[in-house]
Amino acid sequence: MTINQMALGCLLLPIIGAFITRMLGSNTVSRWLPIVCMTGSMLLAMALFRDAGFVQKSIDLYQYTWLDFQGYRVEIGFWLDALSLMMMVIVTTVSWLVHIYSLGYVARDPNQYQYFSYVSFFTFAMLLLVMGNNLLQVFMGWEGVGLASYLLIGFWQTKAYPSKASIKAFVVNRVGDMGLLIAMGLILMQLGSLEFGQILSKGSV
Repeated sequence: MTINQMALGCLLLPIIGAFITRMLGSNTVSRWLPIVCMTGSMLLAMALFRDAGFVQKSIDLYQYTWLDFQGYRVEIGFWLDALSLMMMVIVTTVSWLVHIYSLGYVARDPNQYQYFSYVSFFTFAMLLLVMGNNLLQVFMGWEGVGLASYLLIGFWQTKAYPSKASIKAFVVNRVGDMGLLIAMGLILMQLGSLEFGQILSKGSV
């Protein structure tokens, strides 16, 4: 497998597991499928770190252009350097451990398939955040993390405290959204790009 294929597989396996688990509902497959997908994602992250984690030069992997407006172009892609590769290993490993622990934690919950799909979606959003090669993609990952946090905190909706806590977390995250959006706007105005490669090259001039 190429580095691009491994990176894409690492990102997509958690969201595939989350989607299929949510569609299948409560059964044995939906109990174990997220763990299988998470194991694959973790192994790919470790393989990427082994192959490229100690490379001095950052790897910018282009996927496709999804926004091109009046000279401002935003791509979907991956920015792989020592830090992002290490974070990919940490995110996938911790998520794998959470999945394993959750086998007992929600074993008697009739809606455990929802819980597992939320955790897998959270992992996907975190990977989108740490792997993104531009600030808009990072923002999309941040929003996904906020949504997953809201769903996980309020998982037991029949209890008042988790429901209130999830709403509080959702509102507080919006404060962070405003700061990030303002920073992105200023960077775009000053440097004319949201892509890390161009930001670093223009910022060093």
